[in-house]
Amino acid sequence: MSCIGKTFKIHYKTSPIFLNDTVDPNLSYFCPNGKPRADWYVSASCPDEHLTTHDPPSVFDLAKDPYERYALEESDFVKQMRSQGANIVKEHRQTLVPVPIQMGHFDKNVVPCCDPPACRCDKITRREKANEEPSLHYPSVYKFFEGIGGIKGGI
Repeated sequence: MSCIGKTFKIHYKTSPIFLNDTVDPNLSYFCPNGKPRADWYVSASCPDEHLTTHDPPSVFDLAKDPYERYALEESDFVKQMRSQGANIVKEHRQTLVPVPIQMGHFDKNVVPCCDPPACRCDKITRREKANEEPSLHYPSVYKFFEGIGGIKGGI
């Protein structure tokens, strides 16, 4: 979560994929070939365990640091920015209206599959396991392809 005001931005939480490699030697793990591993979240639960919480929040000057790599040092100005950011967040939260959950209610049997019958479409995070035997993540998809003759000789 972040809050932007003019040319300043406040980070309350950040993903490890945005750390620069001088801070985190695992950048190539989190972002192989420039593509974040955990880039898309497709469930209703927030992946809070993967985020870094900043307490106090980090403040960045986007005019001088557009990549948000170097938080401003503690000062009265930074404290003022945090206070203004907290007020903006509070005002925003007061306008929120509860709605039914929009994500997370899906049938795994209708998930697109690029590699039947295994349905292992995440080639980046599973790269190290490429030589493993495929497992049946979605048995009904396997049965469908088997039924139409799309699978020769089993797995």
